[in-house]
Amino acid sequence: MTVRNYDEAAHTFTSTELGTNQMIAAGSAGSPSTTTFTVTAPTKRGRYQWHCMMPCDPWAMAHDGFMTGFVTVA
Repeated sequence: MTVRNYDEAAHTFTSTELGTNQMIAAGSAGSPSTTTFTVTAPTKRGRYQWHCMMPCDPWAMAHDGFMTGFVTVA
């Protein structure tokens, strides 16, 4: 998985269901950080939630695709 961070704060990609808690380095609008890591997909199909453990903007923390979302295993 590859995550680009355009924010000046560090974040995480955390999912207990997927067994990952990956730190995402801080970046910037002009120079985003790129973090690549491996997630072993579960054998069971479904939607698995992830979230950021680093509290930041309350709006972003509550809206899918920003600081929370889902990984779909097909």
